[in-house]
Amino acid sequence: MSYDVTLLVGYGEDPFYYEMDEEDLGNHSIEEAGADLGLSAELVEELLVWDEEFQRTRDPVDGRRSTFASAVAEHSWVERGRGLATRVRRESSVITRLEYRGFGGVAPGACVF
Repeated sequence: MSYDVTLLVGYGEDPFYYEMDEEDLGNHSIEEAGADLGLSAELVEELLVWDEEFQRTRDPVDGRRSTFASAVAEHSWVERGRGLATRVRRESSVITRLEYRGFGGVAPGACVF
């Protein structure tokens, strides 16, 4: 079996998206993806830390104010995610394609209708 995988982020969302079968299409936890995709425990732990760092930027009172402490911190996080996505692709023999979306499904400033 092989997978087209998207690594993305969202508040309270599992960051891996792929189809296991017709009934199991959607987001998967980092731990689940680690098992399904054959990722090392070290990489799984680094992905958990990376995702948790994003989750901590959420402002639970006013979600519009959710942000990183600085543009530098945000850039560093996005680049670290890019490196992690590269490692996911390199470690997994069952991924046919991996797309990295450091800002979820919609880029900042984009409009979706």
